[in-house]
Amino acid sequence: MERFNDSTIQPCNGMMSTYRRTTWREKLADDKGLPKVIAITGKLRKSWGEAACAIPAPREVDALIRRVPKGRVTTINHLRAAIARKHGATIGCPITTGIFAWIAAHAAEEDAAEGRKRITPWWRVLKEGGKLNPKYPGGIEEQAKRLQAEGHEIIAGKGRQRPRLADCEKRLAKGKASARSIQASSRRKWSGGSRAASASPTNHDRESTESNRNRHEHSDELLVPGQSRTG
Repeated sequence: MERFNDSTIQPCNGMMSTYRRTTWREKLADDKGLPKVIAITGKLRKSWGEAACAIPAPREVDALIRRVPKGRVTTINHLRAAIARKHGATIGCPITTGIFAWIAAHAAEEDAAEGRKRITPWWRVLKEGGKLNPKYPGGIEEQAKRLQAEGHEIIAGKGRQRPRLADCEKRLAKGKASARSIQASSRRKWSGGSRAASASPTNHDRESTESNRNRHEHSDELLVPGQSRTG
């Protein structure tokens, strides 16, 4: 059986075509019909009641990370809270927010590889409790190196505990509202039921997608919790 390398495909007509991997920047630019707000249903409804979950677009998460200044950090949960506040939802989706932050990190390294100096500061995004993320480019070692270069202290991990940022709470980009207060406020808004009904992917989704597609980079609503408006 004839072998082919993983960069080529042999079509049935015998002509060779080239397979090209999707770049991280292309993945970041693919909005996939997002952002949108959906009603929380099923088992999660027992915890949240009449509530809604905001699913961000990849570039929306990237724009949030870009707003974290040097010397400060944020966490995935804080990004989720900012997303929830922006869209008037109860929570920001934990799965997509984490995935899109990961995509933004790798897209930033593609930019760096091409000589771009101003890239998305992905290393300033931590996991809960200030833990470093092994899935980011270069793993924990690279993230620790970049954080230390910006004046942060890293506490070494012990056993299964991952390294984490010292005094993480003091280093967070300060916010107007905590995730808890945002969720409580949004839950009250959705408790009437009528808003929850509109959260299904219908007119609300389409309006949200159209109004935000071209605003990911510049919207004043993209603020990390605790970061005041400027300008």
